[in-house]
Amino acid sequence: MTIRRLKTIAIGCAGFAVGILFLWLALRDTSLGELRQILRTIDPFWIVIGMLFYAGNISVRILRWHRLLSMQGAFSRAAAAISLIVGYSVNNLLPARLGEVFRADLVKRRFHIPGSVALGAIVVERLFDLCLILLLLYLGLLLTVLSSAPDARAVLIRLSLLATVLLVTIVGALILFSRGAIPVLTGYMARRAAVASPRMAVLWGRAARMLVNFNAPLRLNSPSRLGMVFVQSSAAWLFEAAALYAILRAVGIALDPGPLLAVLAGANLSTLIPTAPGYVGTYQLAYVIVLGEFGIGPAHAIIAATCAQIFLLGGLTVTGAGLFMWEFGKRRIPSQ
Repeated sequence: MTIRRLKTIAIGCAGFAVGILFLWLALRDTSLGELRQILRTIDPFWIVIGMLFYAGNISVRILRWHRLLSMQGAFSRAAAAISLIVGYSVNNLLPARLGEVFRADLVKRRFHIPGSVALGAIVVERLFDLCLILLLLYLGLLLTVLSSAPDARAVLIRLSLLATVLLVTIVGALILFSRGAIPVLTGYMARRAAVASPRMAVLWGRAARMLVNFNAPLRLNSPSRLGMVFVQSSAAWLFEAAALYAILRAVGIALDPGPLLAVLAGANLSTLIPTAPGYVGTYQLAYVIVLGEFGIGPAHAIIAATCAQIFLLGGLTVTGAGLFMWEFGKRRIPSQ
């Protein structure tokens, strides 16, 4: 057995261990009887509504992904849909959003767009998503302050501070990398290529092109392009908030906008933690912690998280698996 395979197995085992630990922490204050009782009261009408809103969320994200990559060359909406849905599906099965690397590789292999360009577009996606989570948190904080709910205000402040630290760190690193490090690195590589042997000159030139390709989507210099990506990101998160609201209603939880935005942020931030496939454990614990701040018991929180995993994330994952199997044996989709 190779060292690489051993590392993969070790990472997988660690993810399962983290998931089991977090699932135990979520379940320790509830009972199977409570869970079964809540399961019997799930309203399928709201489940269907949640799935429809989530489909709207994914549809808008496809349009945003298509816009980001079509800036760099011809890229069809069909290719955008397949690569994004399959990439998101792999994200649901691997820890720490490693599906993003898979998505970039899929775009490179199947649709003949440089993987470094795709990675740059993914960075832009995630940066906008983090910005929108932060804005939604601040909106929720404002709403809860106006409603004079101290408990809600406390949890939103904590989540806002966490999101702010993440945002400042990522934006700062991105600006330094895009505006400072990449031009310096590409200049250094060009100088090395000029004095290197023919073989090394090719390698230096290829590395420089990869950096330039990665940096291209990060430079959204056009205000209209920047504005459209922001509008699409905002619409996607509104759809996702509506889907979450419907799932919560399905298990008998009706939240005001402030607490709803706190759950939305907490659930999405929890997916960054390396864990078992489907975010099992971390998702449940995030719902228990955040909903607990608003007086919702752990049993309802666990059922709500599990419904979101099965009907929203699970539905997307099954769709992505089907698209991947359908596309695997086909020639690449024409890019225009």
